[in-house]
Amino acid sequence: MCGRYGLSSPSSQIVEAFQLSEENKVLNKARYNITPCEAIPVINQEKQVLFPYWGVKHPVNNKLIINARLENLADSPLWSKGERTVAPASFFYEWQMSQYGKKVPWAIMPRKGPFL
Repeated sequence: MCGRYGLSSPSSQIVEAFQLSEENKVLNKARYNITPCEAIPVINQEKQVLFPYWGVKHPVNNKLIINARLENLADSPLWSKGERTVAPASFFYEWQMSQYGKKVPWAIMPRKGPFL
């Protein structure tokens, strides 16, 4: 996952795609700039929608960790007590330096389907 992403799919589409019960309202409006430290919708293995804050504080240096490498998950004590969840995303941002020295965001989205 990148440092910013968006979720623009309607709640009904998320409920259908992830086979959730109707009472699981995921979002009321589209969110086009979701950043670390915000509460984000995630779906756990029991198909419940939770809203944890995006990121984990490292226990030693207190830095915020927002990404995890799959190859390190099993060996890292930081992730040993966590549960797997899915964070629905419609797109994520990649940044490109412009010829004028400013970062320009590009929204990366799937060619087919509503989710990455």
